[in-house]
Formats: sequence, C-alpha cells, structure tokens
Amino acid sequence: MVRTSITPEVHLFVDVSKILDGNTVINLADAIGGNIMGGAKLATITENLNAMISVNHIHND
Repeated sequence: MVRTSITPEVHLFVDVSKILDGNTVINLADAIGGNIMGGAKLATITENLNAMISVNHIHND
C-alpha cells in the first residue's frame, strides 16, 4: 500500500568484506604497487559489490 503521509525506511545489511571476498576473491598481495582500485581489478571489485548489500527489512508504518 502506498501512503502519502509517511516515508518508508529501508534497513540494509552491508558486508564490506564482500568487496575483497565476494564472488571473486581479490588477494591484496597480488596488487602491484598497492593499487587494486583500477584496471582489470576494478571490474572485479564492481562485480563483488552486488553481493555486498542486501535489504534487511522495510518500515512502512
């Protein structure tokens, strides 16, 4: 039901460890010069972000 008198609140679970240990594991030791946020690794990190966030529940009252 949509109500105009309230604003729903969405509560999320965010597991930051999934950035490095999501669908594809990223080993920090493999980072050349400490850079894992660019190049080919960036695409892998972006894919891992999908597993990082989930909806816990929604307040709509």
